[in-house]
Amino acid sequence: MITPLTIREPEPELAGEVLVTLPLESFLAEFIPAWRTESREELVGAGREADELNRNRGIDQLAYYRSFRHGPGWGIHIKRHGIIGLAHHIVSSSSKSTPVQRSIKAAYKILYQHELFHFQVDCAYLKLETAGRSSIDEQLVIGNHSLYLQSRIPSDGYDPLEEALANARAIRDTKTEYKSSVGSFMKKSPPGYRDFGRFSSKQAFFNGLDSLFNLTESGLDRSATYRGIGTLVDLDDETLNGHHVPVYLILD
Repeated sequence: MITPLTIREPEPELAGEVLVTLPLESFLAEFIPAWRTESREELVGAGREADELNRNRGIDQLAYYRSFRHGPGWGIHIKRHGIIGLAHHIVSSSSKSTPVQRSIKAAYKILYQHELFHFQVDCAYLKLETAGRSSIDEQLVIGNHSLYLQSRIPSDGYDPLEEALANARAIRDTKTEYKSSVGSFMKKSPPGYRDFGRFSSKQAFFNGLDSLFNLTESGLDRSATYRGIGTLVDLDDETLNGHHVPVYLILD
């Protein structure tokens, strides 16, 4: 038996990864070489790779969320080349000159916000599974029998609606000066990822959240089984927030 929302502690050492620490600017300056130069040429190679990965399989190829239901190694994992690649797109497509450091920080935050949404949805499913009980059989929430992981089976391991909402959320939290640039990058993604624009309004976004928990249908256009169920996703960080999910930088 486990107590709901008692989530495993982060692992301080993972092969080829470092735990992200604050202040963020100092951390990025230490682990991303491009931070220490204004030369945009250093971003070009990673930019081409990021464009290709995003076109083929979406933004989750630049960063990904591993559920705590999988056990060790859970959390948000952001690839260093993913940050640099997305930063290149921001620099090269912005209407005005953007310092390399600012583009790197913006790229990190975009990837983080996308993956944080996945964590928040994961926790929302946990609330459904525990249904207010003080304890529950671990087999029901940890591993492939959980509702969260079962919900991904119809779409070959990912939920296109959740990806669209995750990108919409990331765009919403992006600074205005970068929204157009990031939006153009996301529009080159596969179905789901590229459909974030359908959920750009507040009403459409929350309708999408309600539909996300329809476990009998799949795809972008499924109906909502219960109105208001999307409030299980803790978007306002009232109970769970980024401090509860470990974030790792993959050093490539």
